[in-house]
Amino acid sequence: MERLHEIALKLIPEGFVQCSYISIHCRQHGSLRVRVDLEPSGEHPCPLCGVLCSAVLLGHGITKGLSPAFDVVCTPTQEAARIWASHNRNSKQ
Repeated sequence: MERLHEIALKLIPEGFVQCSYISIHCRQHGSLRVRVDLEPSGEHPCPLCGVLCSAVLLGHGITKGLSPAFDVVCTPTQEAARIWASHNRNSKQ
């Protein structure tokens, strides 16, 4: 992390900022990867609906983009299908 901080300080004049990447799980929107400017705590609001969700730190980085930025990793329907398929495979063994 210290090395990243040194690099970030050199890139600040060029418009870069340090950021953190977190994974959140929203009951309505599924699993999302979110880029945030602050050091995350155990909860973070879903960028789509604002509901507080559990958050897990994935790592730190440097970006020129605006935060929060996010990617939907898995929708609730996809998660349900994955769980059902896993359960179905396990019950056949």
